[in-house]
Order: sequence, then structure tokens, then C-alpha cells
Amino acid sequence: MSGKNWAPGFIELTRKIGGTYWIQIAEIGRFELGVWGEMGGSYITLKGTEDERFVVETPEQIAELIRENWEMR
Repeated sequence: MSGKNWAPGFIELTRKIGGTYWIQIAEIGRFELGVWGEMGGSYITLKGTEDERFVVETPEQIAELIRENWEMR
């Protein structure tokens, strides 16, 4: 997590392949734990799509980012 400025309704996630991207909170349909060697992470599926992405953050970290974003609104 890079700590960029806050954006209402979005969370910033770290791609496993490098770099980051912003995802709308409402678009996350499901996430589940994934494993890459010694590094964990999460598979994110966007709502209404089959678009699956692998991010470094765990489901717990993603839930915390969502909670923090709602609290800052």
C-alpha cells in the first residue's frame, strides 16, 4: 500500500506484478486468499465481471482499507 492521498469511494491496491491501481469499493464482488511462494495476497473479482486480479494485500487489509475509506467520507 503506497499511502497516496485518499479518494472517496476508492481504495488503492498493490498489484503483484508491480505498480498500483485504484478500485471502486462498490466494484469488489469477492476476494479470497491466494498464495505465491512466501508472499500471500488476494484474488479480487470485480462485481458483474469475471475480471480476476491478484493483489499483495490480504482480505483483512482490504477490509481495513474499505472501513477507513467509509469512515473518512
